[in-house]
Amino acid sequence: MLAFNDTGAAAEGTGEGFYSDGSFPQHYKHPYNGGYGKELLGNLSRLLNLLAGTPWTVTDPDLDNVRHWVDDGFDPLIARGDMMASVCGREIARPSKQGHVSAQTVIEAVVRLIPSFPGDTADRFTALVKQWIAEDTYRDFLAVTDLATLVAARQIIASPVPARGPLVAHKQHPRMDKAAHHRPSFALGISAYSSRIYNYESIQNENLHAWHLSDGMVLLHTDDLGHYSEDYWPTVDPARLPGTTVIAGRPADAAGQRTTSTADWAGGAALPGTTLGAYGMELRAFGSSLRGLKSWFCLDDVIACVGSGITADAGTAETVVENRKLRDPQAPLLVNGTAVPAGAGWSDRLDRVRWLHLAGTGGYIFPRATTVDGVREERTATWREINLKYGTDTPVTRPYLTLWQDHGTAPDGAGYFWLQAPAASAARTGQWSDAPPVRLVADSTAVHAVRRCADGLFASNFWTAGTAQDLTSDGPASVLVRPEGRTVTVSLSDPTQLRSSVVLDLAQRRLTVVSADPGVSVSATTTGIRITADTAERHGSTLTLTLKRS
Repeated sequence: MLAFNDTGAAAEGTGEGFYSDGSFPQHYKHPYNGGYGKELLGNLSRLLNLLAGTPWTVTDPDLDNVRHWVDDGFDPLIARGDMMASVCGREIARPSKQGHVSAQTVIEAVVRLIPSFPGDTADRFTALVKQWIAEDTYRDFLAVTDLATLVAARQIIASPVPARGPLVAHKQHPRMDKAAHHRPSFALGISAYSSRIYNYESIQNENLHAWHLSDGMVLLHTDDLGHYSEDYWPTVDPARLPGTTVIAGRPADAAGQRTTSTADWAGGAALPGTTLGAYGMELRAFGSSLRGLKSWFCLDDVIACVGSGITADAGTAETVVENRKLRDPQAPLLVNGTAVPAGAGWSDRLDRVRWLHLAGTGGYIFPRATTVDGVREERTATWREINLKYGTDTPVTRPYLTLWQDHGTAPDGAGYFWLQAPAASAARTGQWSDAPPVRLVADSTAVHAVRRCADGLFASNFWTAGTAQDLTSDGPASVLVRPEGRTVTVSLSDPTQLRSSVVLDLAQRRLTVVSADPGVSVSATTTGIRITADTAERHGSTLTLTLKRS
């Protein structure tokens, strides 16, 4: 019951349950940490709490797996009290699940778990609960929880254990095609899907407009803690979710739900102990001929967004830069430093855009001058439009600003490149436009690659065998190479989860191995070194080695 499911053969062969990377698929292939996963944690915590301190206290060593569930399966998916929507299934279409309700269930569960984990784990969970409660200034946990949890939570708050502090981490969940990037001032979630994972869930007449939830959706969490609450999901334009590449238009309700992709490539690599990661997906859209390659290189406070090979036989293809519910309906939008009209009803095609800045959200830098379409609008909808089971017919209206790139009708090999700078000031965005902190190295259909100017960090996604500067891969792979003083750290993975090995040639001389994960070996070549990594049964997880310059 408490074991990890890393065989893909859970009860009845469904593959459901917690995996060692923190993924929780339910209903066969739906990412569901924020739905059924939180309910499992909540119910199990009640049982463990009831038995703690009695002759029936659970002492099974596998109980430690529950700690990993909290650390890997919930903490990275909570952004200041809000559970990332990409792992909540059809619950996002329920008005009763707004306002950080899902994360509250997790906090209550961890409060109940503390007596079952004495010692260091109890202190860590105490620090974690104190942080979660303190940082969610949108929903007062102490005002809405039950009496027993309130008493326990007050004892936790009064304890001498300090709060953990904001999560600063880059976490990937390869068993459910999701990634989360946390910095002190923001969190960002990336939602993909593949041949292994469904695109979205819509059953029992719920979540009817979630067509593009996994087509590269990027949800940015800032200090606007109510952004994805207060009627976001019924009012947002579901055909232009942020980060996605789509064919313009609205499919039929629930069209294509519970569908896997015909593509295997979804995932990435991360440098351990840092907020540095490469992530990507091969997009093969449901219901159209749209194809494309999409990458997100998460480099601390900057995310480099790269797309190539965007092709369709018909229809207008778009990549959505942003779609933001505005906390301030008059929030200024600067285009190359000049404000555009702030009122609802504004729309324009903006030519030769070098940078954009939306007050309260952050900046977007286009190193190659780009045409961007934009619209401000008041969007009115009802919850019943997306949920016939639990939705109401009361109209709700919210203000939005949407920005996108139009790739044209029946594009053939279109692409994009921009740097997203969440929470950056307008001044910083303008400075970075003049001197971009990240340089594009490759955006072909073989490889996407970027290099960070400050330290030479190299991040790449190989879609096929290919070469980008001094790095060559023998096939699909995600790779980061980080020089730091005399050391070089290399992290890699097989995002297809099908390859038995990944072979990289790094054209750098005089490198010797300091340490390497099991299954990673290095040999000399005439131009540098060859790295061979055993990726069989690794399920897309990252392997790392450290090298030293002689």
